[in-house]
Amino acid sequence: MKNVHLLVILIGLIALASFVQKGINKNENKNLENNSPADISQTPIPSPTEKPTPAVIKENPTPIVTENQNSSQADINFYKYPNSQTEESGGNRLVLNSSDDPNKITEWYIEKLKNQNMKLNSFVKTKTNNNVLNKLISSNGTIKVSITISKKNSDTNAKIAVEI
Repeated sequence: MKNVHLLVILIGLIALASFVQKGINKNENKNLENNSPADISQTPIPSPTEKPTPAVIKENPTPIVTENQNSSQADINFYKYPNSQTEESGGNRLVLNSSDDPNKITEWYIEKLKNQNMKLNSFVKTKTNNNVLNKLISSNGTIKVSITISKKNSDTNAKIAVEI
């Protein structure tokens, strides 16, 4: 009799898990269908045998840019992340280190570019075995900014490379 009760409970748990999984899949499909151009889709962490599939953001409409924005955007130090230390700075290249989470750094740069009416041309966000590589390319017709945020699983700091 005990075995019958255990069997019924086990079948109930399997059915419940199946419904939960279907609900998660439906929500993921709705999120994919409802993404606006500014939405960023997260890529699930693949197993070590799978190749990572990057998440890509669609292009935003062409922004309107004023001359004041162009002059400040041409200065490489304009793109210095607040909680970072400069590793290299020269001309149109800036390399930084930060102890902040790479996702926090990425979100800061996305907001900075949006606030400057920069068009986000390309965005790729990957994470495999806790190795992070996020790339943003943005422009406004006059200036093109390329930002790479990377952090290896073994590193304590994230590396930020900015090129204009």
